[in-house]
Amino acid sequence: MNEVRLGTRRLQPHRQLLADGERLHLGKRALDILSVLAEANGGIVTKDELLNAVWPGVFVEENALQVHIVALRKALGPDAGRLRTIRGVGYQLDIAGHPAEDLTGAIWFGDQFGLADDAAAPVAGLRSTSVDPAPALLPGARSAQVSARSGMIALAALLLLFAGGALALAVWPMRQGGDVIRVEPLGSSGGEPARLLAQTLHGDIMEVLNESRIQLASGNRRDLFSPARRANRVLHGNVTQSDGRIRATLVLEDIASGTTLWSKQFERDTDAQERLATEASAAVARTIYAVQETRQQRGQALDPATIALYVRGVELIRDARLLEEGAPRQIFEQVVARAPDSAIGHAQLAISWVGEVRRSEPETRARLFANGRNAAQRAIAIEPAAAGSAYDALYYLARIEHPRQIGTAEDWLLAGMRNAPANPWVHMRECQLLMGVGRIREAVPLCQRAMALHPYAEPIAHNYARALSLAGEDRLSAEAIRRAAVYNPDHGVTRQVRFELAAFDGRYDEALALLADPETRPMLRRREGEVLTRYLKGAGHWDDAERQALAAEFSGMALHGEIDCDLAIMALVALGDIDAAFALLGAPAMEELLGIGKTYFLFRPLLAPLRADPRFGAVAADLGLARHWALRGRWPDLCRDEVAPDFCSRQTAQAMARHR
Repeated sequence: MNEVRLGTRRLQPHRQLLADGERLHLGKRALDILSVLAEANGGIVTKDELLNAVWPGVFVEENALQVHIVALRKALGPDAGRLRTIRGVGYQLDIAGHPAEDLTGAIWFGDQFGLADDAAAPVAGLRSTSVDPAPALLPGARSAQVSARSGMIALAALLLLFAGGALALAVWPMRQGGDVIRVEPLGSSGGEPARLLAQTLHGDIMEVLNESRIQLASGNRRDLFSPARRANRVLHGNVTQSDGRIRATLVLEDIASGTTLWSKQFERDTDAQERLATEASAAVARTIYAVQETRQQRGQALDPATIALYVRGVELIRDARLLEEGAPRQIFEQVVARAPDSAIGHAQLAISWVGEVRRSEPETRARLFANGRNAAQRAIAIEPAAAGSAYDALYYLARIEHPRQIGTAEDWLLAGMRNAPANPWVHMRECQLLMGVGRIREAVPLCQRAMALHPYAEPIAHNYARALSLAGEDRLSAEAIRRAAVYNPDHGVTRQVRFELAAFDGRYDEALALLADPETRPMLRRREGEVLTRYLKGAGHWDDAERQALAAEFSGMALHGEIDCDLAIMALVALGDIDAAFALLGAPAMEELLGIGKTYFLFRPLLAPLRADPRFGAVAADLGLARHWALRGRWPDLCRDEVAPDFCSRQTAQAMARHR
């Protein structure tokens, strides 16, 4: 399908929408939605089908779809009536050009004012099926039709009134202190690629901010409910092109003071414009999320200079490569010095202390532990709802100090989910913990919840992909981790997880390609990369000599700290050397994995032979997993899927008795 005519508009699927030969500004997701509907050739496409086609492998709430439908109807202008809502089902794009009824305006008007799809649906339902034009009506029938139409218009008016009231109520809390962002069109210089990227990037930014539920200022002052005058932040920037490179510089400012809260330059080869736009738009969403974190505390508004410090500290924690610019702890100490009663400031200070604990030597940790706990407890005392990251810090400190006492650490996460339910990090961390104890079915919805709260956070994205992999959803997992890599191409852990999932979910060619490309290669030692390359090239076809040589090499490297213990154990099981895998499970290197809760690899489908071995019960007891299962009374999925529950509980009790 090269081109579809939609009245005055022409759609080139997945490329552009044109009006009078001019490209209309549309975000990539909105264009994909319109293209999927066009490819249905007039058929109805369900909401689930659209979500799966446009956001494959990603948990997205339905209102994200509705936002793009509204944008599409605006872009279609006089042809908006072609995009029809089918009540309770989905959407239909009329590409045959059937005349629209007089109520098209009411439907369009309803969407303009933010009516939910189902609210507009009774009207849309009248024309959900294409029919031949009706014959001329008798006078009585015409009167009845006019009367019915008047009734429908009155109903639409009532719906609009209701929607207006609901919208006013929805906006009211924003007026009390929420951030409203004005995104200005980006300037450009240096040629046509720069101009096109400026347009694309502006659209992508608007799209990801909508998906992240960030309140945007409207540029249309004729809009009755336009929040344009209430915008308190402005995002602007420019795109330049020279010497085969294209650069986008973005700046987020506080409008009242003119203070720069964040600025960053993104640079790629000219032929990688789309990648640059995707990366930059995700960075904007993460940054504005960080800015909005500073307003979670009731009755407190940090000054712009302190917010700028906070944003920089969060970015340093996010990107380990930036640590040379200064420790995040030093920045958050400045934040709490400027705002002593900031719960989020103390919470992030606690998180930064966790980082220092992990990098410290055991003999120096006692003071660092105390500092981290004090900062976290201070944040919670100020306001628990704004201190979600403090619960995360307390969880981590407990895991590092007593790695086998999983329940004690988990209690902090459960308290965080109760007291700070809007914080994505505690949901993600509980998802991670449940993966680590083998309760995968319970973990996946928590990672989905975290994704819904913060769709562009790197740790959440790759943990969600990992949870899907553990659940055996290989296709969804692959799609989720590829999305994470697109939006976070330089995030070290995302690269590592992407490689790990490809290598041990059977996508060997993909894993080799990731190793060969400098832009996707995970951070590996030279020898580590070499042995993994040999493993992947021979995967499934090793002869006995090669199998034994690889197993010996993986074992020796893991014992000498030259490869991560979990990667070595997975490779050993794939190579069929279960004895060597169990030997590593008792090695000192496992302590570090326990301290960060990284035992989820034990529950990968690949390791089923390990779990089926009678020795696994003793390993579960030694790692503290069995004790956690028994204390919580919640058994891992393997007790339902791989062995009988009573056998699982009996074996666990025996293993714990021997362990004592």
